[in-house]
Amino acid sequence: MQRHPLEIPEILAHIGSFMPTWTDSYSQSFKPTTLCSCLRVSKLWYRTFLPIMWHSFKPTLLTEHIPDEAVRRHGHLVKILRMDRTRRRRDFSLLNCTNLHQLTAFDSEYIPDLQPFKSGVGAEGQDEKNDTAVPLSHGKQLLRSNPGLRVLHWESASGVMRPLDVEDFLGFVCLQSLSLNGWNCSGGKLGQVLRLLARTLKKLSVNWIDGMRPEELLKPSSGPSLQEIDTNGEEAGFRNSVDDELVLEHLQSIQLGRAPKPMDLYLSELVKHCPNLTTLELLLENNRLDATRLAHNLRIHSPNLSILILTTVLRTYQVETLLQHGSATGFRELEISVKDSSESLVSGILQHASTLERLQLSVDDGNMDKDGYLRLLVGCTKLTHFMLFRTPSFRADILEQLKQHAWGCHKSLQELSLRVEVFPSPRLRIQQEQEDQQQENISEAEKSVTEILAHMGWECVDPWDREQSNDRLRIDWTRIRLALELVQLQRLDNLRLLTLDYVDFRPSTTRSL
Repeated sequence: MQRHPLEIPEILAHIGSFMPTWTDSYSQSFKPTTLCSCLRVSKLWYRTFLPIMWHSFKPTLLTEHIPDEAVRRHGHLVKILRMDRTRRRRDFSLLNCTNLHQLTAFDSEYIPDLQPFKSGVGAEGQDEKNDTAVPLSHGKQLLRSNPGLRVLHWESASGVMRPLDVEDFLGFVCLQSLSLNGWNCSGGKLGQVLRLLARTLKKLSVNWIDGMRPEELLKPSSGPSLQEIDTNGEEAGFRNSVDDELVLEHLQSIQLGRAPKPMDLYLSELVKHCPNLTTLELLLENNRLDATRLAHNLRIHSPNLSILILTTVLRTYQVETLLQHGSATGFRELEISVKDSSESLVSGILQHASTLERLQLSVDDGNMDKDGYLRLLVGCTKLTHFMLFRTPSFRADILEQLKQHAWGCHKSLQELSLRVEVFPSPRLRIQQEQEDQQQENISEAEKSVTEILAHMGWECVDPWDREQSNDRLRIDWTRIRLALELVQLQRLDNLRLLTLDYVDFRPSTTRSL
């Protein structure tokens, strides 16, 4: 069997001579000397490397000097394309991508000067009396030219919500992730889209959309007959009968963002059609959430729900309702933001102690006794990630409080994040800044700090640059020492990341466990 040319040492050595030495420097200008050298090695290398180089494309400052002709010529090689609505560095008309797997794009407005298109133009160049076809925007053309999309993020073109066009989704045969932003979905449009994608859709994300009504999910809305493309590429009539019940059996994740009008009723109805839902992420205002209805429907119709993420601050009783009644089998991951904590909130979390692996708790008002936080660490024996944030930050005495009992998760915990004050007060900080101005040898101070951490078997995650040095030197290292002593006392031997007031530490490579 003949050896592959790239396996011959002499050829590899020759390739290496074309490649410049790597330098770790950041530059805003794109200088593709290394890539060009790789492409010149051989025809085989050219054919191999070119699809890799064009696999992902995002028009940015670094790519604006690539000639338009090159973008147009290699568009068929692009698999991942991200077009930013706020930074239009490339026109959609340059992109002839037809093999995309992932697309982030917006419904660009049609510009007649760029692509005039009319039907019924006679031989004399005069318009006949036939109807004039409305041309598709370049964004729509790009969307409809890629039936093999698996991930789609589709935005409206402007600040005004434009009607969502259901026909844009007719040709998709393997779309798994759909994200919609800024659309008017009145008339049951979102329900129609979900029916078209029901056989493949696994993740749905909607943000700032309007016009949905819960009853539209109960049956297909009346309207013009649509066409869908089956997996064999043949057209099939889109069923539009009252018996066509919406069942999203493959949908596993729903992410719901902000909206101009309440969406909790629509969400409560939607989850009734998602029997295999596992992840629910909500960005809702507390006065727009019927937690009781949502929790009931989740428990009955989505029994596999295991991840709940609440990214906005909700009232405590709403969170408690979702915790107590929202999961039939127990949550595995929880991210919770509440106005204030309470014993009942802790009890609601502990209800999932046997399954909970990741817990992030953000509290606006820290009136709860610190024993409640300790109860979580003692009771949740499978925790691998524990993040506790509070406004204002905890004082250092919480570190002493957390030493009172052995944690049940001491063998499994890998990441621990506590919002503990490790920086001095503003007045003391000003005083230290004045002292820093008189300090001649900051590197010696950095060395002493490093020695303190190394003595306890830890190190800072991020390298210190000159701008960060003064901030790091003003850290209250007594509190850092208390935190590391807590880690040792609780025997957190598998801990890989410790975060205190957004400063990250990790075990040093020389640490002996």
